[in-house]
Amino acid sequence: MSPLARRLLLSTGAVTVLTVLAFGSTPSEEDLARMEAEKQERAVAGDAWRAKLGAVHTKLAGVDDAFISTKTACDGKAMRAKIDTAFDGADTIMSFSGLRVVYHPFLERFAKDDAAAYKADVGEFAWMTDDTFSGHFTEHPSERASYAADDTNERIAESFAPETYLAVVVPHPDLGSEMGMPDEGDEEAFEGGLFIGSVAIVEVETGEIACQGTVAVESSEVVEWQEGGRGLNSLKNETFAEALRADFEDNFEDAVGKVVPSELGVSTSYGHIFR
Repeated sequence: MSPLARRLLLSTGAVTVLTVLAFGSTPSEEDLARMEAEKQERAVAGDAWRAKLGAVHTKLAGVDDAFISTKTACDGKAMRAKIDTAFDGADTIMSFSGLRVVYHPFLERFAKDDAAAYKADVGEFAWMTDDTFSGHFTEHPSERASYAADDTNERIAESFAPETYLAVVVPHPDLGSEMGMPDEGDEEAFEGGLFIGSVAIVEVETGEIACQGTVAVESSEVVEWQEGGRGLNSLKNETFAEALRADFEDNFEDAVGKVVPSELGVSTSYGHIFR
């Protein structure tokens, strides 16, 4: 049975909710107990998956220059087959749209598993983490409203877990990286940004690195921007600092795309689609 067909056969809890909305009836104690049991099952599975992300962080912590320089080829066809099998076995209408990119320091919250870690500042490269992913993990589950925590657990079950792999961006441990910035003394000059690291494509369930490659990202030599546009053209207006960041994000996206196999692609867009 296809994922779509399975998902259309709504869970007992969902049918109960729809029945209440349609007819105004009150769910029985048995229905309520079943719905609560399903919620608890999702919570247990969600906690287990987050723990695996913590293990991924620990495995990639303290890497050396040799790790950053390592390049191993991806078996894109085999990886895609594993992903497709995972989605076929999941109760979901979601489909695979590419790997999610996650900045390694972001994963530390799952390794520490405390409220403070979820609020920690991961630095100026925080934007590297897919925001449709990171938005679910800005607070520890214990601090979230029950419905919000359950929504994330559903997303894990229906999408994040079946996606099987994460593209984890690991910064070089010794070579400093920084975003570009405008030159304060010259409004048309700037100091270019630089990032050196590795993209490790990790199978979350096992913690194994399926493949990896080095990324070296720099600002372009020339960065163009527009200001003062009118009407619809004003939508393209931006500051020089915004243009610098957009340029760097585009170059980063291109660099990651060279590591990720074409059979998978990257779901995270840093702006190419809008420019």
